[in-house]
Amino acid sequence: LSLHDALPILLGVIFCELGFLEQSALVKAGVFGWLITGLLLYVFSGLSAVTPAGLGSMIVPLIVLIVLGIFGMFIMSMIVGKFLGFSKEMGFACALTALFGFPADYIITHEVCKSVSKTEEERQYVVDILLPRMLVGGFATVSIASVVIASVFLKML
Repeated sequence: LSLHDALPILLGVIFCELGFLEQSALVKAGVFGWLITGLLLYVFSGLSAVTPAGLGSMIVPLIVLIVLGIFGMFIMSMIVGKFLGFSKEMGFACALTALFGFPADYIITHEVCKSVSKTEEERQYVVDILLPRMLVGGFATVSIASVVIASVFLKML
């Protein structure tokens, strides 16, 4: 994780906590839905280049990597989660955010909170606990894991 990647996130959190930035500014401005839609369109546009034959040739290595990755996330989430004071379930949930990335982490977390809550107050309480953990977990796991994995594969070349 480079300082260049983490600096905007870090400054955003600090300025929001100090009161310089308004919380939920994109929601209040009415552009959050448009932003999520645009991000999803960008993600799905990359899938248009994949052909059925190309997908067929990648399916076995893809499944093996996903299974090994999930197993590795399970082991590491138990170790790291213990140091952070998380239950093994919460640690594993935070680690699994690496599979989806943003904006899917945001959408899935909100849907889970909606499905397990009976009232709006209860839903908001669960969102306030889970969403920061899931988003930070996603940023951290994707950023750190990509650097570690890239360094391992560069040595193999």
